[in-house]
Amino acid sequence: MKLLIEEFIPVEEISEEAKKEKLGNAKPPIFSLHYWWARKPLITARAAVLGALISKENLPMIVGNGDLKTNLLRILRIPKDINEGPRAHTQDPPAEYLKEAIIKTWGEIPTVLDPFAGGGSIPFEALRLGCNAVAVDYNPVAYLILKETLEYPKKYGMKLIL
Repeated sequence: MKLLIEEFIPVEEISEEAKKEKLGNAKPPIFSLHYWWARKPLITARAAVLGALISKENLPMIVGNGDLKTNLLRILRIPKDINEGPRAHTQDPPAEYLKEAIIKTWGEIPTVLDPFAGGGSIPFEALRLGCNAVAVDYNPVAYLILKETLEYPKKYGMKLIL
């Protein structure tokens, strides 16, 4: 079984969307928590995580019939016209549809490990896709950023702002 990332990723569309995310004025919420110079665009992290979690054979069952590229762009929430519609990073992926395909590929919902998580884009997108995520980093500043971005909002919720 080959994973989607080994077979096909629509690089041009993802790159265009990532450029708009990185340079645009509608930055993702995790970018606002703390500046991290090497933080990757969320759409590239989402594509990489999704590509590593689902096999090519399981992808079409998520959104019905159609060509692979159209299905994948729809799942990633990249608009058909790249200049119109909301940015992909502002929309949650259809995790409810993806869980079945992930389980069909792996037999269970896997835990995603990012040993050099830095700004946390990969574990953040893994959580949005319905997986468990473990994020660590050698740099203590990065580790604290990961705690404030991924762990504390889930653990403390509204207590953080009250």
